Amino acid sequence: MKLFCGILALLLAAVFASTASAAVTIDWRRSSCLPLPGSDEGKVRFFVALRNDGAADEFPREIRFVWQRIDGSWKDSWMNTIEKNKLHVGAKSDKRYYADFGADPSKPIVRCGLKLDSAEKVHFVKVLR
Repeated sequence: MKLFCGILALLLAAVFASTASAAVTIDWRRSSCLPLPGSDEGKVRFFVALRNDGAADEFPREIRFVWQRIDGSWKDSWMNTIEKNKLHVGAKSDKRYYADFGADPSKPIVRCGLKLDSAEKVHFVKVLR
């Protein structure tokens, strides 16, 4: 019985440790981008919705913002990255951040996405019009 209780305690500790480190996540359905072609130089604004189910913490991954033009090419800005642990979310709460990037107003944006860390996979977000 003691062995069973010891194993159970170790398993519970592992579960709590793994969930504590991943408390802040991106809410993909509430994240989006908004092309701002009316501005003189052209911009695209990204909204990133973060959710925290644990204690106050930062988002633990780097976020790179990308957008796709009508010709199919993907574009980003030279300052399109937010470093890991820079976006803070309070305990058991949600927070939405936004960031603006320069975009050529003559080339319409058809898709937007986020890349995490150095991965090439694009997580698509809604394009607002």
